[in-house]
Amino acid sequence: MWWSKKPQTPAAEPVSKAEQKRLKKKCVAPLKALQSCKRANPDLPLAYARLESRAIECYAEVLAPQQALAFKECYLQKAEEQEHSDYAANDCQVYVAAMQEALKQRGCDPLQ
Repeated sequence: MWWSKKPQTPAAEPVSKAEQKRLKKKCVAPLKALQSCKRANPDLPLAYARLESRAIECYAEVLAPQQALAFKECYLQKAEEQEHSDYAANDCQVYVAAMQEALKQRGCDPLQ
């Protein structure tokens, strides 16, 4: 039956090399902070988890704005409730995963 079929979502358009270059320039601060923290703490992924989230969010603000907004809303709500931003970031990991998945669908991964 025609009404029981799931609607097909259009394939995400791949990000051009020029757009990736522009995003890398826009997001240079969180990317450099992440690189530095990873070098200083190679065996402690929790030490740089928030920096990974910030790098992903920076890219998602342009390429996946709905997912970035959902993360930001979660983060702000949790930060208000708990008054500690590290816990807020941990509570919103499902939104980080959604942003990362949306970026990967566009062929872009800021963590690579």
